[in-house]
Amino acid sequence: IIFDFENPADHLVGAGLTRTAPYPRVIYERLPPDYSTVFGKSLGYIGHLGIGYHQQQYSNFFCDYYSTAEVIAVMDSDSILTTVQTPQSWFDDHKRPIVLGAFNVHVGHQKGKAGRWRHATQVALGKPQYADFMINFPIRIPRQVFANCREHIEKHHNMSFDQAFFKISSCCEDGYSQFNILLNYAWHYMHDSIAWRFQDMAAPKAHPVTIRTGSHQTQELQFHHAKQAMLDGYCFSTKHAEEYCAQHKKDGQPTLVEWKNMPPWTKGDQLAQLTKSHYKNVSEFNWPLPKEAHFYWRSLLHP
Repeated sequence: IIFDFENPADHLVGAGLTRTAPYPRVIYERLPPDYSTVFGKSLGYIGHLGIGYHQQQYSNFFCDYYSTAEVIAVMDSDSILTTVQTPQSWFDDHKRPIVLGAFNVHVGHQKGKAGRWRHATQVALGKPQYADFMINFPIRIPRQVFANCREHIEKHHNMSFDQAFFKISSCCEDGYSQFNILLNYAWHYMHDSIAWRFQDMAAPKAHPVTIRTGSHQTQELQFHHAKQAMLDGYCFSTKHAEEYCAQHKKDGQPTLVEWKNMPPWTKGDQLAQLTKSHYKNVSEFNWPLPKEAHFYWRSLLHP
């Protein structure tokens, strides 16, 4: 988990997390030495969030500094896991990470098939944005994409990455998306390293439904049920709390096909079948959950 070094509150939260199962590794990341020359002036509709928003997007370009994994999965701090993560939901049969993109995602005045923040992606890469990839968590990215994308941006702009980042983060009134830049780079230059999946908001049946195993569940994004969504996932995953789980185990788990600002991809019988198939994989995965974890979840179900 990456926190801001300069924020005392982050240190307090981080210290608590290191003493809490599953005892994650916590890193405190410093701002660039002269961040006013690195972070630009354009944040689009989330401009009120200030330099912290620039900092987290900048940080995501360097995920390979913090992990040696061949595939690095990234989530925002305001997102949650809604179910057990399985190999089948992360990788295809060729062991390539599954990445979900979307066409025709319209928010406010940002309209067009390629999705939001496409102008900044074009500036960053010198290539058109193919799709909007800020529609799924965790976002799974081959490790080499990070270094290769930074190098491409430096060569394209003939300047250091920090100088180019200032240009990218200043260019466009709509703001920018680090995930769109990284994954559109991968689409153009490392295409075969990823198993691409797409959802077309203008034609929902144009592509097979791909489940989501995480979600943006925050109030400002019109979701008010993060706890409910996590309990749904727990109840579908276990038989240890059957007496409390009836209300959470219905015909299907909606969050498997939902995302903020987007209507459900499917519902009814197809949702039920997708849910059944996913939890069959979960049961075969035989994931271990400590007794204290079951006690915690049951306490939420029945305080």
